[in-house]
Amino acid sequence: MITTYLKREFHYSKELFLIKNKLETWDLEPVEGKSVVSSNSEHYAHIELKIYKNQEDRNFIDWKITNEQIPHEIGYKEVVEKVLKFFIAYLEALRGENLGLIFEINNGSFKKYEDTKRDDFNRATFLALINCFDKTNEDFSKEIFPKKSGNEYTKEYLSKSFKEKIEQSLMDENVINEIQKILINIEKSSVIDLLNIKGRDQLAEIITSKLNRPKIYDLFEKEILTKYGDLTLVGLSHILKYYGEFDLKKIMPL
Repeated sequence: MITTYLKREFHYSKELFLIKNKLETWDLEPVEGKSVVSSNSEHYAHIELKIYKNQEDRNFIDWKITNEQIPHEIGYKEVVEKVLKFFIAYLEALRGENLGLIFEINNGSFKKYEDTKRDDFNRATFLALINCFDKTNEDFSKEIFPKKSGNEYTKEYLSKSFKEKIEQSLMDENVINEIQKILINIEKSSVIDLLNIKGRDQLAEIITSKLNRPKIYDLFEKEILTKYGDLTLVGLSHILKYYGEFDLKKIMPL
């Protein structure tokens, strides 16, 4: 006989019991919440969100923040996404119905990599959800640290194999054609100052503003965008190549 240990993934899920009655009677009108997790042991995470009904029976996260505020490279966005998926399942179980919700992430910040842990965003997201429905739990007096650039940590996740991945993608005619269709109507002069690693958040905003959700997902499949709508280094490489500015050293300094 085999026994499988079921590790508890969400240590703060029990806190949702505090708002159980409010969740059951929620009219699905927009609600907003925020949370800062901070302690003397240098744990820190900050997130602000808004929840409202989607007209479709689907759930989406709308990341209205830059990659510098909550970087995807370190896995913080993945933690937020998991908590929100759990919240949807919990809410649907309470109400006995399928729901379509949109979660807007409107603000957020973290401290340097050693001080912000994935669990900090786990807790912060749960507390922000609770704060949407119970302001007596609000604790937002803590200092919000200036946002730190996620780009400075990107190099920790790059390897020789990733360089090869960029080079291979730059030879993929299907990807090249897709990029050309998007960029053909964008003048180089309007983005000239963004054609570098620091400008990729703004480049991503320009590109995604011209696309619908299915097309954004298609670019995610081609690894041009992350599932959060951020521009990958592969995507940035294609844009730089299109405008004749590509240099691998600009993307991944040796």
